[in-house]
Amino acid sequence: MISKAREKGMLVMLTPAYLGFDGGDQGWYQAMGTAGHAKLEAYGQYVATRFQQYDNIMWVHGGDYNPPDKDRMRAVVDGIRAIETTSLHTFHGSRGTAALQWLGTSEAWLNVNNIYTDKNTVVAEAQGEYERATMPFFLIEDSYENESANGTETRQQAWQAVLSGAAGQLRGEAAIWRFNSSWKSSLNTEGASTMIYLRNLLESYEWWTLVPDFNNNFLTAGYGSGALRAPASAAADGSFALVYTRDVRDLTVDRADSPVILSGLAGMIRPTGILDSREFAVPQHRQPGIQANRQQFTEQDRLGTGAGHQPLRAEHQACLPTSSRPTWSWSTASARTGPGRTQNCSPGILPSLSNTWCGKADPSLRAMRLS
Repeated sequence: MISKAREKGMLVMLTPAYLGFDGGDQGWYQAMGTAGHAKLEAYGQYVATRFQQYDNIMWVHGGDYNPPDKDRMRAVVDGIRAIETTSLHTFHGSRGTAALQWLGTSEAWLNVNNIYTDKNTVVAEAQGEYERATMPFFLIEDSYENESANGTETRQQAWQAVLSGAAGQLRGEAAIWRFNSSWKSSLNTEGASTMIYLRNLLESYEWWTLVPDFNNNFLTAGYGSGALRAPASAAADGSFALVYTRDVRDLTVDRADSPVILSGLAGMIRPTGILDSREFAVPQHRQPGIQANRQQFTEQDRLGTGAGHQPLRAEHQACLPTSSRPTWSWSTASARTGPGRTQNCSPGILPSLSNTWCGKADPSLRAMRLS
């Protein structure tokens, strides 16, 4: 299985000794105490030797528990590192625990940080780790789909993580983690099937240059809080910005505090996510250097109404300080009338659009599942 994952370009997160929820009988924490350090280290050497040929493994130590006796876990780590030292290592503790936060900087083997949240705490916990250190972190676990989160909330957690500094995110689903009789039918849930759009959008840009807008200097109004927090993140060079919102709300973007963003951004790029048509925010054309730097996107700035559910991406393509007239593209797709399609761009066809806008089909929006 690890070999097949490698063929597909997939990283395998392998837990050599799962401690178990609260150190109970779901895992091996109690048995590890009985085994002792020498046997645990020998076991670590065994698993490292067994999988040494694979370079697509990240070792995940712990497992739903912050162990009072860290030496049991360290013994396995020591065994693995006695055989090979090139693999990545992280720690999975109890919910609400970040790896680096709990272990500190004294564990030399820890080289990837992560956060373990619920659907209400993703942004707050991401901010804590983003500001703690330069070690990369990812969302290792959150509220599972069809357990404590629905499809919309599953998608929301993913976007909140990656737009709050996380280098990646994982999702879980109730039937799959239990491997019950219906697990195969849950492989293509709403939450699972929409993750491809997050990846496609981020990989279209230099996402690693994004700086989270935790202080609301860019998205100044409409950002919300908790589960409803609309995360915003802007590229360090001001070339693009991303904002995600799962519901209908007014958003205000202020570029006045950041001349870097002002020089490169004439509007707003919306993640394609799964957006209800009422959420459409169509950026008005603005010339670079204009002094009115506050721009509001309201529920009324939308394309159509009703059940058409046309996701929109409004993307700034060329807006350098020397450009005379930026060009934009917009893309739509409808669950009821088919995949992305070209629309007439003549003046007057669509409200708030002029001949400086053009319609263009977007293949990434094909077969989108809509809320």
